[in-house]
Amino acid sequence: MTLCLFQANFCFSNDAYLTMEAYLNQARTDNNFVSPSPDALDRMEKLFYRLLKGERGNPIVQDWKALHFSMEDIRCADKTYVLLIEEAPHRTGRGMYLFPQVPQGNQVLMIPHGLHDYYTSDIGIQLTLEGNFAATVFNSVHRYGNRKKKSQKAKGQGADEEPTAGMEKTWDMAALPDTCFTAFTQAFIRAFPRGTLLQLHGFSSKKRKTRKGRESDLIISAGTRKTTYQASRLQACLKQKIPGKIRLYPDDVQELGGTRNIIGAILRASDHKGFIHIEINSSMRKKIKNNPEIRGWFLNCITAL
Repeated sequence: MTLCLFQANFCFSNDAYLTMEAYLNQARTDNNFVSPSPDALDRMEKLFYRLLKGERGNPIVQDWKALHFSMEDIRCADKTYVLLIEEAPHRTGRGMYLFPQVPQGNQVLMIPHGLHDYYTSDIGIQLTLEGNFAATVFNSVHRYGNRKKKSQKAKGQGADEEPTAGMEKTWDMAALPDTCFTAFTQAFIRAFPRGTLLQLHGFSSKKRKTRKGRESDLIISAGTRKTTYQASRLQACLKQKIPGKIRLYPDDVQELGGTRNIIGAILRASDHKGFIHIEINSSMRKKIKNNPEIRGWFLNCITAL
């Protein structure tokens, strides 16, 4: 079965999607998250920079291996990607990373809560196969620590629940300092000073504090209490193409603005203006995942930034 992107030249087979999904499942771990040492973070930042700038080949493969990462080429949907995941005996929640074998563009897609915000990982895989990103970044541990993943039978029914009582540890890649995600972000800043880093999140409408929040299908922000040209431009594009309530923080809605997001804070500290924070309710996530036309418009709008 081949799935084609609406109004674009890319198609991907179901086999390609399943291949990437299998690698992501392989990268995920129930082990405790271990924050990398300062030395490891420094080395990873330099290695991420080399990958973002297009270095490939055995020297960088060996440098990653010294940090217990496996780097290999995989073929999906007539494209070749560089896959970076932790080696099996050393999985401590450091994520999964995909880079095109031939470097392209300056946009990065980041999925920080894929084990919790249902369908965001699926959408991330689909957009990676259909689009042209410089990299895609997936988390590999649950954002609420060692809480077990929900049964696949309940997938889509219990999305975006709050942590259970007594939960002590959080492994939130959008909140924790000193993670591979922060090292990657520092590398992105140096590699693409005018690039765009897009984070996809899911939210539960019933848990919103305001009527506008509950009624929103999509909330776009720059992670700041003032909107930016990029965020406004994305909203305008999506409102033209996608049916639903597409809102902008803080102009249209005063919650889910990502103002405490660690990745956005790191970018702002370096005066980098490329952070886009996208919150999507469950219904819209299902539409983006399952409707090629809606997903095509979504992809066209974000890649036009």
